[in-house]
Amino acid sequence: MERREWRRIALVGIGVAVVMLAVGAAVLFTFTPHRDDPGKSGSGAFGEVGATDNVTATVTASSSATPSPTAVLTSSEPSGQGQPQGTSYPGSADEYAMAALNAWLNHNDTRLGQLATPAAITLFGSAPGGLPGGWEFYNCLTEPLQPCRELRNDRGDVVAVSVDPGLVGKAKAVTRVYIDLTRYPGTVMDYLYATLDAWDANNTERVATMIDGQQAVWFFTTLNHFGNHAAFSNYTQPFLGGTGLTCVAADGPPPSSANWSWGFDVSRLGGPHALVWAGEGYDDPSPTCH
Repeated sequence: MERREWRRIALVGIGVAVVMLAVGAAVLFTFTPHRDDPGKSGSGAFGEVGATDNVTATVTASSSATPSPTAVLTSSEPSGQGQPQGTSYPGSADEYAMAALNAWLNHNDTRLGQLATPAAITLFGSAPGGLPGGWEFYNCLTEPLQPCRELRNDRGDVVAVSVDPGLVGKAKAVTRVYIDLTRYPGTVMDYLYATLDAWDANNTERVATMIDGQQAVWFFTTLNHFGNHAAFSNYTQPFLGGTGLTCVAADGPPPSSANWSWGFDVSRLGGPHALVWAGEGYDDPSPTCH
């Protein structure tokens, strides 16, 4: 082979070697992280993050987004850190009763199932919408032997919850429930009975929504209650009073021989504040109800 051909082959070989060295340097520059700041592996301008750091950055960014339901359910985080709601139980009877009430009001069947027995869930039924707030605790009249807490709202709606003291802090401590929602009857007699029964039960919130007028307020807030409606006797049929109100009279319970009367604005029956007058019956000097 001529010397010119050898020289040409040598030049080609040198050129290939130079190209390979250049490619190798470019690859090394691209995939080798900077060592200027070993404490920062993945910060800086585009092109300064290695392949491993790109994966880390992607996972970190995704973890700040709202988790999917599957991610929440399969979470294996330690206790108390990001656990699904409903895995802990209240530590006192009051807290347990309030938690059950909130689950019922919010139609959270899962949470209610954790807090109450199947029999209690049946007694709860489905919560109606639009109940007022202002729930406060009172002593239960319906369950004196077992820890029971009565909750009443601003309208006098009643939810009494019985809590098993041995299961406080555990599942299904609510064993019974009694629900008595405020209703506004559409007849005079039923309206009177409901008001007297609420008065006897010291349900001041309910009584306040059923009465109106200075005389009715005086009667139901000043006098000691005589008992529920069954404590009165000899009810008259509704009759028209002297001022146009529809009235009912009845004899008070023994030993009192007083006769009492209640006056109604019939246009308000079926709603609040229909009982607008109360006082002594036929002996009262005003012509309201005689």
